[in-house]
Amino acid sequence: MVSCSHLNQSQPEEKALKIGSKLRLSFIAVLLPLTLIYCFIIFIAQQEDTEQLIEVELDHIEQTASNLEKRDVQLLGAALEAFCHDPSFKEVYLRKNREELFQYGKPLFEQLKKQYGITHFYFILPDGRCFLRLHNREVYGDVITRSSFRRARETGRAAADIELGKTAFALRVVRPYHFNNELIGYVEFGEEIDHFLSVLKQETGYDYALVAEKEYLDPSKYRFMREVAGLENNWSDQPEHVLLGATSRTSLKEYYTEANLDKLENGQRLLSPIKENAGKYWFCGGILLNDLEGRHLGAILARIDVTDRLVFARQTFLYVLGLAILLLIAALVASALISRWITRPVGELEKAAADVSQGRLDREVDIDSEDELGSLARTFNDMVVQLRESHHRLSKQIRDRQQAEEFVRAILESIGEAIVVIDADYKIVATNTAFAELVGEKKWESFKGRTCYSVQHSSPFLCFEENENIDCPARRTFSSSRPAIAYHTHQKGDGEKIAVEVKAFPMIGSSGEVTAVIEVINDITEKKQLEERLIQSQKMEAIGTLTAGVAHEFNNILTAIMGFAEILKEEVAADSRHGEYVSQIIYSAERAARLTQSMLAFSRKQVIKLEVVDLNDSVRQAVKILEKLVGEDIEIRLEMSDKDIAILGDTVQLQQILMNLVANARDAMPDGGRLVISTDMVRLEEKLYSFQEEIEPGFYGLLRVEDSGRGIDDASLKQVLEPFFTTKEFGRGTGLGLSVVYGIVKQHQGHLE
Repeated sequence: MVSCSHLNQSQPEEKALKIGSKLRLSFIAVLLPLTLIYCFIIFIAQQEDTEQLIEVELDHIEQTASNLEKRDVQLLGAALEAFCHDPSFKEVYLRKNREELFQYGKPLFEQLKKQYGITHFYFILPDGRCFLRLHNREVYGDVITRSSFRRARETGRAAADIELGKTAFALRVVRPYHFNNELIGYVEFGEEIDHFLSVLKQETGYDYALVAEKEYLDPSKYRFMREVAGLENNWSDQPEHVLLGATSRTSLKEYYTEANLDKLENGQRLLSPIKENAGKYWFCGGILLNDLEGRHLGAILARIDVTDRLVFARQTFLYVLGLAILLLIAALVASALISRWITRPVGELEKAAADVSQGRLDREVDIDSEDELGSLARTFNDMVVQLRESHHRLSKQIRDRQQAEEFVRAILESIGEAIVVIDADYKIVATNTAFAELVGEKKWESFKGRTCYSVQHSSPFLCFEENENIDCPARRTFSSSRPAIAYHTHQKGDGEKIAVEVKAFPMIGSSGEVTAVIEVINDITEKKQLEERLIQSQKMEAIGTLTAGVAHEFNNILTAIMGFAEILKEEVAADSRHGEYVSQIIYSAERAARLTQSMLAFSRKQVIKLEVVDLNDSVRQAVKILEKLVGEDIEIRLEMSDKDIAILGDTVQLQQILMNLVANARDAMPDGGRLVISTDMVRLEEKLYSFQEEIEPGFYGLLRVEDSGRGIDDASLKQVLEPFFTTKEFGRGTGLGLSVVYGIVKQHQGHLE
């Protein structure tokens, strides 16, 4: 039934469960958030506990690494101090014979390397230049700039630091070298710190990796070192860092990323989340490596085993989760028992309501209890009785209204003109198919509720609000209660603009006010175009007639002037002052004669010699002359048709057309540009309309001249073919160039666009 179509059409069995579900969900809604919050708190606490454990382990690792560094510094320092007190080495060193010093010190270096792991042995001159490397005697003479050396030089005492060389990290101890209390240089012992990783692994049981900043390394030496060691060249793995070594070939490689190293440099020691493999769980941490001056040189990455901690945390979490599930099950059972007791009478009421929604208005509920549900049942039965009566009245009103709407719609569609009904808010109440076609849409139903100005003007504002000078007939009718008429420009949905005649008629309400306005709209675009073409054609014809008359009369006067001037020229000496005046008179008269010829060309009164000519040949001949006319800064491009374009015309006049058009194009491009002249043979299947006139169907030779100049505005374009009209400044141009072109084209039965 119509009056009940908006009611829920669900099955009664499905609806009877809703209240029970709400009761059950109410229990769950209380317990579930509490349980989830408790689980979340447990999870966060476990995570914080794990991170604290890792922080403790990182502190332990850092302390172990520091102890190892101190131990090795003490060993190197002790060995260096013993060496510096050996007088025999000083005697050899003071002779400054590098080869002798190398041979003398080589056995000692081999012994120190084997006993203490010393890999670097330097003799450095007081000015900082390296005198001898016992571990690499070929390299010497370079200036040592390391922080440990600078510290020893500044303080005069031994200095130690972990420093990054050209290919690897090394722990270095530098000590001043004296003889008879005089500084004779410096001696340095060093060792590679790769063994730190293996010692740290032995001490802590974790895997480690050593990472260095690329800016302090020598790429070529590093690649050579890796190649000699039989290792893969990993220089390009990361943009700013390189992995020097690790306690395992595979461990920590997944953590060796620029993102992790950036975190470490920003003060974060916990770098990556927990990773799982074969039942084991790890977390990645890191320790920065800085020199004595605080420069960041690299880092030690550590993979910390947190398996025991996570296993315990997961077991605890599973226990809490199991308890939460048991509580939810208990709440669901309790809510099911309570909801079953409450929803039984409610279900009967719902079934009755569903029957009523299906149109069974004779359905009543049989519940005799004295509680709230019984009262609700009696109220429901009274509602059904009232609904039956209302339904009968409403059905009759709907039928009457549908008949009235169909009658009005038939009237609107039977009228061929576009009709639209607008209310006081300028919203569309009704319209017809003719209006939809006028604005470029298919269905009239889509306009209801939209504003007239958005449909007809594609504007978000009332037309007279945007421009007070716009005459809105609907506005006038609303204010005066009288019909109104106006001529507008409307815009279709696709952007096309059309000229329309709008007639507005008032719809008077019962109290005498205008409740709506009926607009009858007619498309007069073609009519206006025909009027404009007729006016333009009459105008050009009148100007042509006037121009021809003036040119003939003026030509007669010029004939007399030039005749008498020629007679006078015969009687006056050519080299005299009066002879010069006569020559100037004749020259001016000839210019005026050429002007009359241009005027006659516009008025189509000039005599032309018609013959069959090839348009392409005429254009090519003219271009040879035009190339000199336009100058070198303008490029002329010819696009000739491959067809033979034979027309009946005057070759001289055709070339005059091209001459005038190219001269205008040249003046429009004072800074140079491009000029394209093209020809084609076209066939018009039906009548066309240019901005001047009608063009009959048939074959036409097409001559097109295009330039890259500044163009002309729309207002001037309407007058551009009139004689003596020019857009150029005073003293340049007569305003006859395009007028002559127009006259020649019309004499050749052509059309100009």
